[in-house]
Parts: sequence; C-alpha cells; structure tokens
Amino acid sequence: MANKRRLLNGSKEKTFWLYRDASTVGAEMKQDFLTSELTLAKHATRFKFNLSETQKEEGILGLSYGVFLLATLMDRFELKTAFTQSEQKKLIGSFAELLRHVKEQGFDVSPFANDQVNARFFGWNRNQYSFIESLTWTMSCFLYGRRMHNAGMLTFSEEMLNEMTEWVARSLGILVDNVIHKNGDLGYKEECDDYIGWGPLTGNTEVSLYFTHSVCETFGDVEDTMLGNIELQIAEDWQYIDEIEKAYQRLCEARLFKTKAPQVVTAFKQICMNVGKNTYEKYAPHLGKRFFYADGSAVENLEQISYSMQSPVLLNQIYAVLCVVYVNYHTRVRKQKGEDAYRDLGAALKNAIDMTYEAYVELRRRGKEHLVNREYATFSETHPNKEIGKRLSGERINVAVLETLIIKAKAMIITYVSKYPEKEIGEVLDIVEDTCSNDRWLWSEMGYDLQQTERSISAIREFYDYYEKYQKASAENDNQELRELREDYEQKYQNLMKNLEDAERNHKEQLAALKKQYAEETKKKVEGVRESYKLEGVVRDMIGTQAAEVFAEQLIGVLGRIAQHNITGSGKLSAHDQQIKDAIGGFVMSYLLAYTRSANNPGAANQHWDEHLDGISETMQKDAARFAIEWLGRVLDLNSYKRGDLDIPVLETVFDKKHVQEATSSQANTVGGNSANNNLKM
Repeated sequence: MANKRRLLNGSKEKTFWLYRDASTVGAEMKQDFLTSELTLAKHATRFKFNLSETQKEEGILGLSYGVFLLATLMDRFELKTAFTQSEQKKLIGSFAELLRHVKEQGFDVSPFANDQVNARFFGWNRNQYSFIESLTWTMSCFLYGRRMHNAGMLTFSEEMLNEMTEWVARSLGILVDNVIHKNGDLGYKEECDDYIGWGPLTGNTEVSLYFTHSVCETFGDVEDTMLGNIELQIAEDWQYIDEIEKAYQRLCEARLFKTKAPQVVTAFKQICMNVGKNTYEKYAPHLGKRFFYADGSAVENLEQISYSMQSPVLLNQIYAVLCVVYVNYHTRVRKQKGEDAYRDLGAALKNAIDMTYEAYVELRRRGKEHLVNREYATFSETHPNKEIGKRLSGERINVAVLETLIIKAKAMIITYVSKYPEKEIGEVLDIVEDTCSNDRWLWSEMGYDLQQTERSISAIREFYDYYEKYQKASAENDNQELRELREDYEQKYQNLMKNLEDAERNHKEQLAALKKQYAEETKKKVEGVRESYKLEGVVRDMIGTQAAEVFAEQLIGVLGRIAQHNITGSGKLSAHDQQIKDAIGGFVMSYLLAYTRSANNPGAANQHWDEHLDGISETMQKDAARFAIEWLGRVLDLNSYKRGDLDIPVLETVFDKKHVQEATSSQANTVGGNSANNNLKM
C-alpha cells in the first residue's frame, strides 16, 4: 500500500533519519481514528468502538483497546489541546462504560463468545473466572485514567476515581491469586520464588508465554502509575498505593480471593520479578541462538517454520525478552551479579530481537511472513472448569502483532538496557508504517482492526521515546548538513535556471528576429515571382500569336513533305520530318485507340467526339492523354518534354485535368515515349 502520510521527514541518506514531530503525527492519527469505521463518534455520551471493520462488535476488548488508544494519543502524543471539550467528555464516558461492563459482566471474552457464555462464566455475581487479556487491558486503562487525572488532562469525578481504584485492586488480587507455580499450584505464597507465569484464564495451571508477557506488560503501567520509573522520571505515588491497599483489604474481607497477600502491590511486584527471572532462565539457552516453542523445545531452522500453518516461535523470542525487561530483571542482575553479567544479559536480549527481525525479513522476502506475524489465543479443555474449556476451545482471538512488538522490544532494550542507538529500529518502523491502510493511520491485513491499530500506534510512540532521547539530536545534525547541502544545490540550481532562462530569452529574441527577416524576404520573393509571372504571361501571349503563324506555315510544309513521301515512296525524310511523322502517327493512333475502346458504349456512333470521350473509362482516358501529350511534346519542344514541364491547357478541354497531370508525370519518366508508338506509321 502506497501511503502519502509518512513518519519520515526528509532523506535516509545519512546515518540518522529525521522524523516528523510526534504531536503532528498524533493529530493525524486521532483524526483518522475518530472518522473511521472503528469509531462511532456520534454516540451521545461516549465513543463506541467496533472491534474491526468486519466484526462490528465492541465488548470489553473493543472498549479497552479504544480507550487505551485515545488515552495514548492524548497523553503520549501531547494532544490534550487537540481534543475538544466534547471529545474529552466522550472519552470520560468511555471510561465509565468500561467500568459498567466489568461491574455487570466481569472480565469476559466479549465480543468473541456470545452473551450467554460470557454471563454464565465471567459475571461477578456467579463466579470469579476472568479472561487475563481483558483484565490486563482494563487494568491498564484505569491506571492510565488515574495518571491523566493527576496530570490535568481529564477530570474524573471522585466517585469514578474510587471505582477505578477498586477495580485496579481487584485486578491485582486476581493476578496474585492465579499466578502459577512450577508444580502447578496457584496463588501467592510467602518466601516463594518458583512463580512461572499465567494462563489465558484464571484457574489455568498451564502457563501461556503470551499471557505471562501480557501481565508483565501491565506491571509496567503499575510502575508508571504508583511504583515510579527512574528512566521516565516518574516518582513513587504513596498515596495511590495506600488507596489500592485499602481497597484490596476490603475485597479480601469479602472473600473474593483464595489467597491473600499482606500487601498486594508489593506481592505483585515480587511475583513479576520472580516470573521474569524464571522466564529468562528457562529460555536463556535459546535466546539469540534458536527459536523455540513455549514448552522450551527448540525449532531446528527457518525451513521448519516456513512449512508450518501458523507458528508463534518468532513471537516467543519477543515475549521472553519483554518479560525480562518489563519487570526490570536486568537491573537485578547488575546489582547482584555485576557489570559483566549485565552486559551478557543485554547482548542476549539484543541478539534475540535481531535474530527475530532477520528471520521475519527473510520470511517476508519469501512471502510467508503471515505464518509468524500474528498469535491467536486459544483455550484448552484442560481448564479446571471443563465447561469453560469446552465452550471456548474453538475460539481464536488475535492477541499479538510481531512487527509492533519488535519495535517495542528494540526501543525498550535501547532505553533500559543497552542505551545506545540502533539504526535498524527505523527499518522495522518502515514495515509497520507500510502496513497502514489507504493513506490513513489504521492497520490490518484484512480490513481495519482496532487491536492492531492500537498496537501499531503504541509502538510508534515507543519509537518516539527512543528516538527523541537517542537519535533526534544526531538526526538534526545530520539533516543540518543535508539542509546546507540542499541549500547550496538549490542556489546553484537557481543560478543555472536563471542562466537558462536568460539564454532562452535571447534565443527566443533571435528566433523572432530570424522569423521576421524570413517573412519579409519571403514576401519580397513572392511579390517578385508574381510580377515575373505577369510579365511572362504578356510575353507568352505576344510570342504565342507570332509563333502560331510561323508554326502553322512550318507545319504545313512538313506535312506536305510527309504526304509527298507517303504518296511517292521516294526519297528519304529528314530526321526532323521523320520525328514529326512518327509523333503525328502516335497522336492519331491514340485517338483511334480511344475511339475504338468507346465503341462498346451504346449509341456512340451518333455522338459527338467529346461525348465519346465521356464514355471512356478512367483508365482509357489516361492512355489517350498519355499518347496525345507524347505527340505534342515531340512536335512542340522535345527538351520541354524531357523535363516534364509542359504546359498544355488545350488537353484539359478534352481530358480530365487529373489525367493530364498524371500522364505528364508518367511520360516525363520515360524519355522518348513508348517505343512501340514511336514506330507507328501514318
């Protein structure tokens, strides 16, 4: 897809590329999203989101994707002033709708499962089962709402803030209650370090690498909202932590959880750190060396991947890396094991992402990138609740997009681990940018997709975080050189164009003068020729009158001699007389031939000679004209006949003018005429 809207601003000729300002790009994204099929912006009190162009359902996933996307645009792309008061109220209304949904229906799998299945298995009035993807996205939205309220971007009521706080606490309690141990146990345990992750549903005892990554990703939002982030200069919010802990204690008193942590925020942090450590240790032998399945078994080579129907093995490298980086396991390694171990870890993570990207590019070259660039959540029938497993085993929910996760992983490794720029991240960004649809900031292979659009926009924002910190200054310096080079080129170009314009102007003036001179000389020449023609006409008339008398006398004499020769048969005609005799014979025969040919015309014997000629076909007239011209040419002027410039107007009264002209041209090319006719005798 060829898109006019681009992130890149300028040339890629230098080491670092200059990108357009993030807020400018973000404003375009907002406009495209709010006017697309994914957003029903005319809803009275909130934005309503379609999950995709083809699946026009919202559910908790559509709500959470849409809310998070708009919050990202307003906050991370600095678009607060770009949102009108009406749009801000609608965004708050969308937060309220997300709250209403989880209060009434829980963290379900809507819109993928039908309402009856969702209500039966996930409604909070019935049980405590939750879809981890819905929980993590919703929890991140509520954390985002808190940050935006504190920053003055959105203003929530006190009641709504308290409700969001309670649901963040409830989400943390569910995650702590359902973390999986190495032996398959669930829930928080004191002094325990064998946590290995989460499955797609609460109650699962089998770890899913994607959903483990999803929880660790949400830990990053917990860190940015309350625990603090040194790299992003976000301070710890003790007040909010205290509000969360109080809400969690109230929920524990209501017996909503099977296990209870003394402090849920602290417990969640410890669990995530432990999960990151165990994830790294499990997959460390593979990272940056070979691809692997979630159970740790290795994939031999790229050919094995290319023959699969759908494979998450490239994504598994990304998940494992992000699990480590999201929970800051690298900082723990530096503190506990030193700089060498820290550098080794950073190299392994970087190599894993680079290997993934290179394999993706190769598969893309083969036209097989679709085998690895998506992952779909599936549900196992081994869930403790057999009915859940049976009802959901056929569902496939798109949960991951490889290209966007490569950007996110690269940006996070550079920001938090290696801390030096890599040009290749811009090349990955080109792939994401090229997959947006129809010159709009909307993404998907098969119609617009809300989840993929959110992932792509968030990845672009992650890129800008990296770019503004590590490359923008270099890019501006490089592009300053380019600008200076361009300015020098443009100046030279302008000078050259000016010289060309001056030369062209002089050329036009000279050409105009030459045309004028030519016109004047031509006019004089034409006038001279016309005068000459007038004079020649007068002279011709005078000569013609006199020549006619002389010619008649001479012709009578010649004819007399020819007649005498024919009668007596004695003597020999002079060459001149013989030439005239032959010419007269040819001329007479031409008329006889024409007359004979016209005999087929009914009534010809009673017609005048000119009427006979009317009946002669076009071909016959050409023949007759040719003979007549040859004869007159010989009689009048043999040299003129050879040159083909005879002017014989008398023939045009007998023959068609066209035939005379054609005959003149034809005969001039055969000097001496037809030899057979030359030998005709009178």
